[in-house]
Amino acid sequence: MNFRERNPLLLGVVAVCAMGIGITGTMLWMQERTPQAVKTTSTPTPSALPEAAPVLPSTTELSNAQTALNLGNQFYDAGQWPRAIAQYRMVITGGFDNPDVRTDLGNALRFNGQPQQALEQYKIAQRQDPSHEQSLFNQGGLWAFSLRNPTKGVEAWRAYLKRFPNGRSAKDARAFIAKNLRK
Repeated sequence: MNFRERNPLLLGVVAVCAMGIGITGTMLWMQERTPQAVKTTSTPTPSALPEAAPVLPSTTELSNAQTALNLGNQFYDAGQWPRAIAQYRMVITGGFDNPDVRTDLGNALRFNGQPQQALEQYKIAQRQDPSHEQSLFNQGGLWAFSLRNPTKGVEAWRAYLKRFPNGRSAKDARAFIAKNLRK
């Protein structure tokens, strides 16, 4: 006599509980993954998201800030700069302010044709964490390419190399410096 033959009722209870856990877990996962402003049955792409007001994060609910961050990242990846900017600003006002968010906001502002505002975000990121490589490296590109001031770009990349001689973007900084010094 095997287990199923000895305990048919127990096996049924276990099966029902397992199904309930699976359904509840799936519903919770979907609730976490689905942005509040988007109620669809399929996974939305950034271009399919509505133009309506974005999700406003509460300062007491970090999950709303995380939702805004996820939306901001989707819009960023899709090159939808104004929408990414709006979401990143909501992330910051929602209490989730860090150098990575500031740098992504700076990049979105830069690509949206707002280089001075981008520079301010990179500087804030550096004040928040002087060891944040990307915000310092990005200042060089902003100066050299967006603000058309290669001298300031070279200065920023030299500052980057001084602080991060073996950093993730050190090779690129050296190449940009060499290229801009030849001009």
